[in-house]
Amino acid sequence: MPNCTIPQFNMSVGQPYKVRVNAVNLKDPNMGVTKWVHIDTMSPNAKVAYIEGCNRLFSVNSSFDLEVMIPTNVSYAKFTWFCTDLSTGSPCFTTSFSYITIANTKRVTIPGGQLFSNNTYKFKVIVFDTLSQTQDTKECMMYAALLEDRVLDIALNTEANRNGYINFNA
Repeated sequence: MPNCTIPQFNMSVGQPYKVRVNAVNLKDPNMGVTKWVHIDTMSPNAKVAYIEGCNRLFSVNSSFDLEVMIPTNVSYAKFTWFCTDLSTGSPCFTTSFSYITIANTKRVTIPGGQLFSNNTYKFKVIVFDTLSQTQDTKECMMYAALLEDRVLDIALNTEANRNGYINFNA
C-alpha cells in the first residue's frame, strides 16, 4: 500500500511518536527496507495574522472593537492586551485620569468617552498558545479625531464564494 493514514483520535496532542515503516517490493520480496518515522504532535506555534478594526481614525465619543485574528486554536490561546498613549509614552488612561482596563479576550471593546481626542494610541496584543508554549505579538495604531470632526465608521466583512464573486457586508 503506497499510502498509509493513521485514523484520527489515535494520537494525543503533545506526545511524540515513532512509527516503523516497512517497505517491500512486491515483485521482489528480497528488496525491502525498514525506516523509523518520528511524528511530533505538538500544537503549531502561535501566530497572529492581524488585528481587525485597527489602523484607522475613530471618534472618541463612540466605542470601537478590536479583534485579534489567529490560526491558533482559540481554546488554547491566552490574550494579553496593552494600550500606549503615544503623546506621553505611558499606558493609556481615561479622560478621568484612571488607567484604561482592557479585557484579555480575543475581541475587546473600548467604550466611547474614555480616550482623548486628537491623540494616537498604540494597541498591542500578545497571544500565548498553552499547548505549543509559544507566543506571538501584533501592534496597531488608532487615531483619535478632533472632537468637532465627524467620523463615518463602517466595518466591511468580505467573503469570496466559489464563483469568484466577493460579498460585502457592512
